[in-house]
Amino acid sequence: MNLARKIPVWDIPCCSGMIMEDVLSQKGALLLPKGTSLSKMGDFRLSLAHSLADQGVRYVTVREDVEFILSEIFEVLDAMEVPSNPVDRRLTLQTIQEIRRNFSAIASGEVSQVCLVPLLRIGRLLALTITNNPRILLSLSNVREQDQYTFVHSFNVALLGGFLAYRLAPENNSLVEAVTTGGLLHDLGKARLPLSILNKPSRLTEKEFDEVKKHPIYGASIAKQLGVDDKDILAVIEGHHERVDGTGYPYHLCGAHIPLPARIAAVADVFDALTTVRIYKESVPLHRAISIIIENAEYHFDKAVVSAFLGAVGIYPPGTVVQLSDNRMGIVIAAGEKSILRPRVLLKTDEEGERYEEHVVLDLSSAPHLFVRSALDDVGKRKDSVILREFH
Repeated sequence: MNLARKIPVWDIPCCSGMIMEDVLSQKGALLLPKGTSLSKMGDFRLSLAHSLADQGVRYVTVREDVEFILSEIFEVLDAMEVPSNPVDRRLTLQTIQEIRRNFSAIASGEVSQVCLVPLLRIGRLLALTITNNPRILLSLSNVREQDQYTFVHSFNVALLGGFLAYRLAPENNSLVEAVTTGGLLHDLGKARLPLSILNKPSRLTEKEFDEVKKHPIYGASIAKQLGVDDKDILAVIEGHHERVDGTGYPYHLCGAHIPLPARIAAVADVFDALTTVRIYKESVPLHRAISIIIENAEYHFDKAVVSAFLGAVGIYPPGTVVQLSDNRMGIVIAAGEKSILRPRVLLKTDEEGERYEEHVVLDLSSAPHLFVRSALDDVGKRKDSVILREFH
């Protein structure tokens, strides 16, 4: 993972990595060539910072290389005996294929009640794997092709929605199963929308967006026609775009008038949409998506659902690459036990930028003198930031 960023010259003493651009004086003299390794300069970094500052240099561009492999993270979680069940990859692929098959059948008008049986069964099976599980965010599937988005997104919303339902009501198995199954089906109505709207790379016209707003109604109608009668599953399908301040759609419901399963699905839906690359937008880093969810808790989302989400994943969700106040770098593998600001981190490099040969896990809750200085990137889904907008 190559993290190229511009840093103030006075950050050089606590920075590792490589200089990415020639550093020139105001007269054009070469002060520091591209490719210089700061990690190998050790204590000389402070004098280097002074020298560059004396020459009028304010910023330098550095690249910090950190490589993380999800299998390595799961190995550490296993060693820590964290109670969790990873989502089987075969089940993930089977689920996505079944969602695609249903969308194709609905779009072609060749759908029958038999079509939904596999998805209803998978919904129950997924619900059984959802526990107080730090692997949930790491298990969300990456979108590799634009035409796969709706299918993969539905799987992710099912997984994350079911996880949130469990956090809110761990004893309510029927709620967890309904939200999980509802997540798999929540975008069924999009099968009735033209591909020219779904895959449009530019902003939708008002008329096009009005059509998009009908997809929850289409989806609930299709589900009922196919024999779905569970009110909580139908609530997810029909209400996942409702907002607590009444600005959502399709019915502009407010607060408690929005069924709880729909309020849970709303958070899962927006979080996954924010952190996924789409044809019309880049994704946002996981920690920024958390911030956006928090910022909109007052108006768009149920505060109890947001609180449960934060309690489970923290401000820095699993998968977030962070730099600590002592310059060590690592990846968040789980929320901290005592504070949402102090996660458990799998360290990758030491204070001098040297890689650890063995796994080193640090719980910041037990290290009050340390803190997360910056969140740098994510493992898996990532790109640059965008603002919250209508996710169609």
